[in-house]
Amino acid sequence: MKRFPVFLLAFVSVISFAEDRVFGDVTIHANALSTMQLLPAMAKQYGIARDAKRGLFNVSIELSGHTVSASVSVQVGDLTGHAHPLPMRETAENGDVDYLGEFPIESSGTYVFTVTATLPGKSQPFTARFTQDLVVD
Repeated sequence: MKRFPVFLLAFVSVISFAEDRVFGDVTIHANALSTMQLLPAMAKQYGIARDAKRGLFNVSIELSGHTVSASVSVQVGDLTGHAHPLPMRETAENGDVDYLGEFPIESSGTYVFTVTATLPGKSQPFTARFTQDLVVD
């Protein structure tokens, strides 16, 4: 069963993508959207500015069906390979752990997110690539 991070459950109808990458008992879930798609109360609760030129990237890591804390790093870039680090912050709600990162949507196009997650007790990091088309209004 596909798990949407708790933070974004309210937005499933407007999320333009929600993807999973599975590595045995580890699953990386990712979502990206414009911060304008957030309800004002939700944006305020998480300290996120709603802006047509701001994006939100959400990641959760599951181990054997339960979200877990991990060392998560993300690069955001474009299809030409230009990328830069995307600072992420951990949030926890009702036992679920998610990582949030805000980024500028500089122009309409395809954004590429490379996620590297290192889990306690696992010898190798897990790396997954996600793409999302975003539009500047």
